[in-house]
Amino acid sequence: MLIVFLIGLCANGASAADSTDKKVVKPSKVSQSQVLSSSKYLKTYIEKNKKLPNYITIGNYKYSMEEYMSISSTTIYYKNKKLKKDVVVKYGVKSPKSPTGSTIKGKLTKTQYYKYSSNVVKYINKYNTAPNYVSTKLGKVQFQSFIYGNSKILAWSKDNKGALPKTLTLSIAKTNSMNKYLPKFSGNTVGTSNNTNNPQITLSKVQILKISKQIRNYVDENNSLPSYVLINNKQYSMSEFLYLLSSAIVNTNKGNNGNITPISVKSPSYPDGNFTSGVLQKSEFVTLATNVLNFINTNKQAPNYANSRLGNIKFQFLVYEFSKVLDFADSNGSLPNNLTINTTNHPLIVSGNSNLNDTYGPTGDGFIIITSSNYSCGPLLVKYNDKYLISTGKCSCGDAGDYYYHNSTFKNYCPFCQKEGCMVYEEGPTCKEGMWVCSICDADFCLVTGKEHIAGSNKYLTKTEYIPNPPTNTNNQTNNQTDNNNNTNNNTNNTNISNNTNESNSSVINNSSNLSSNNSIFISDENNSINKISYNSIETNNSSDINNIEFENLNNINQLVPKEEDMILV
Repeated sequence: MLIVFLIGLCANGASAADSTDKKVVKPSKVSQSQVLSSSKYLKTYIEKNKKLPNYITIGNYKYSMEEYMSISSTTIYYKNKKLKKDVVVKYGVKSPKSPTGSTIKGKLTKTQYYKYSSNVVKYINKYNTAPNYVSTKLGKVQFQSFIYGNSKILAWSKDNKGALPKTLTLSIAKTNSMNKYLPKFSGNTVGTSNNTNNPQITLSKVQILKISKQIRNYVDENNSLPSYVLINNKQYSMSEFLYLLSSAIVNTNKGNNGNITPISVKSPSYPDGNFTSGVLQKSEFVTLATNVLNFINTNKQAPNYANSRLGNIKFQFLVYEFSKVLDFADSNGSLPNNLTINTTNHPLIVSGNSNLNDTYGPTGDGFIIITSSNYSCGPLLVKYNDKYLISTGKCSCGDAGDYYYHNSTFKNYCPFCQKEGCMVYEEGPTCKEGMWVCSICDADFCLVTGKEHIAGSNKYLTKTEYIPNPPTNTNNQTNNQTDNNNNTNNNTNNTNISNNTNESNSSVINNSSNLSSNNSIFISDENNSINKISYNSIETNNSSDINNIEFENLNNINQLVPKEEDMILV
C-alpha cells in the first residue's frame, strides 16, 4: 500500500502521469491546446532519439502512437476548419501490421497535408487500425514518418498562436532508424467509473485506519490537511477521504469489517463553522459520522460543516477529528468511548484563525480546482472558472524578481483573442511552474505576473480581485438516533480521545446545496477485492492504403529542449 500526501511535491521524483501502474480517469476528450503542447515534446523526442516513443502523455493520460495519429490528425482537421472544439479520443487503435514506405523528400502544402490527415481520420474511424503508410504526392509516407510529420505541424502551431504552417518539408529516408522501430504500449491502468458493469475498486478497513493515522500525523506536523492521499496508486481528495472516514466509523460501530467502495465527492462550497472545546460521546460522533455519510451519499459533495453539541464543526476539522477516532481504533481495536476536541491548542488553528486548507482563494462558484502538480516547483493551488484565474505559484517569466510562491488573481480574459472564459491551466517540461493558456489562440502566460511567455512581449493578463457569490445558507436537519452500543472503557494514553460515557444526539449538516431530510443511504458492506480494468482494444482487419494528402515547409522553429526523463518515457 502506497500512501502519499502531496502539496506541490512530486512523489519519488515521478510525475503523476509517469507510471503505467496508476489508475487514472480515462478522458473522453482532449483540448487542442494540450495536443499542441504534447506534439512539441514529441517532435523534440523523435529528433533526439531517432525513433518514436512507446507512448505520449496528453494532459495526465498516456496514449499510444496509433491513438496519437488519430488525435493529431483530427486536431489538424479542426484547425484547418477553424473549429475550436475539443478532440474526441478514439481509444484502442490497433497497430499497423506491416509498416512500409518510400524515401520522402519535398514539400507538402497546407491543403495537401490537411487532406491526408482527413483521410487518416476516416481510415482509423472505419477500421480502428493505423495505416501502414499514407499515399502522398511525395510517395508512400510510412506510419512512423507520418506521425513525425504531424508532430512537426502541431509543434509549429504551438509556437505560432495555434495557426497551421503554410507548408511542411519532409526529408526522411526509407531506411531511417525511425522507421525501423514500431512502438509498443500496453495501455494505462484505468480507474473504475460509475458504470456498474465494470468491477469496482474497494478499500479495506485496515487501509483506511492506517491512512487515518498518517492524516493525523500530517496535520499535527503541518497544521493543515494534505491536498490528497494516494492509496494503491489512486488519488483521493480530502472530501472523498471524509466519505471513507465516515463510512469506516459507521461500519466499525456496527461491527461490520467489510471493504468500502469509494465514490467521487465534490469539495464543500464554503467551509465554515464555529464550535467550542468539549467532549463528544461515542454515540454523538457516530451520529455525526452517520449524518455526514448520509449527506455525501445524497449530494455527492462534502458538507461545509456538521452541527454538534459543541457547535458547527467545519469540514477540515471533521476530517481531522474523524482521523483521530480511527487512529485510536487502529491502535486499540475498537472505537473510543468519547472524543475530546480542544480548540485552545488545535493543530488546524494557527494564531487564532482556522486553516481552511485553501492556500488561497475560494472553493465555490464553479471553480476547477487543482491542488497538486507533477513537478516540485509547480503551483500549490490552481483555481479557475469562466471569470477568474487564481493560483498560488512561482514565477516562470522572471518578472517577479524571486522564486517564491505568490498568490495571484487575474480575469479569465485573453488579451490577444479578447475573449472571456477561454483560459485554462497547463504545465509541462517547458514550464514546470505551470501557466495560463488560451484555449483559442494558445498564448500562454505566467501564473504570478500574468506576462506572456514571449521575449519582449508587453501582453499581460488583467489583475483583479476575486469577489465570491454569497452562499445560500440552508440548514438541513436529519433525524438522529442514539447509539448505546460499545460502552466499555478503553485504556489509552491518548490525551485527545477520552473514555467518558455521557451521550447526546443532536446533529445538523449544512451545505449550500439543498438536502431533503431523513435520508438513510448506506454504503455496500460486501467484501470486494480490488480489481483492475484492463486496457482493451478491438480486433479489426488491417488495410494499408490511403490516398491523396500533402505537406509543406516548417522553417525556423525554436524549441526549448526538455530533459528526456521529464517528457515521454519509453
